[in-house]
Amino acid sequence: RSQSVTMIGMVGENRPGAVDLFQQQHAHQAMGQRERGQGPARGGVAAQLGVETVRDLGLRHLQFYSGKQAKITDDPAVIEALKKKVADAGMKVLSWGVEGFGKDVAANKKKFEFAKAMGFGVFTANPSADSFENLAALTKEYGVKIAIHNHGPEDKTYGRLEQIQKAIDKWPVEIGVCVDTGHVLRSGEDPVKWIKDLGPRVHDVHLKDASAPNVFNILGQGKLDVVGTLKA
Repeated sequence: RSQSVTMIGMVGENRPGAVDLFQQQHAHQAMGQRERGQGPARGGVAAQLGVETVRDLGLRHLQFYSGKQAKITDDPAVIEALKKKVADAGMKVLSWGVEGFGKDVAANKKKFEFAKAMGFGVFTANPSADSFENLAALTKEYGVKIAIHNHGPEDKTYGRLEQIQKAIDKWPVEIGVCVDTGHVLRSGEDPVKWIKDLGPRVHDVHLKDASAPNVFNILGQGKLDVVGTLKA
């Protein structure tokens, strides 16, 4: 199957070596420092800082988040400027999110139009129960997948494997999951089992580590079976 592992910048068969796992940890930290004005690059838009950080680490793929790096828009000039910024850095946007989706078909369609214009194929998502019918139609129309993101024990809708399986079971395979391994561990469950059980429904992975419900760790220093997760 084709899926992206956003936290380490890979998709499908384009899998980097193990060094990228640890590069991305530093990228995640550096991006946060830069956005807070603590890193070497001060000022400028968050999108530029994110692209620069990931590029400097030798990675090629991105997932943007509307709350930080860039916003969804229907302005062609803004879209083209963002595409150029990414292309000029020799990079590609694979996915976008975590994005909310509700029952408003027009609002959802606007987001899918943006995905088409940007050229990415996956939304990591937090959809409401009444959005699934129109999302199923939109995924077919636009060829863009929905990957529902789990958010740990606080997430009473999609926090556990059984909950997310029940939510997506009746819908087309294009409505799937973004497995956040850190939040799976925080919920006391096994990320490898999630990935294996969900199979072709896994459209994205946020590769993170944790050792307790309130403790995230640098990759490899928590409870995550990194090798088993990548093999799954």
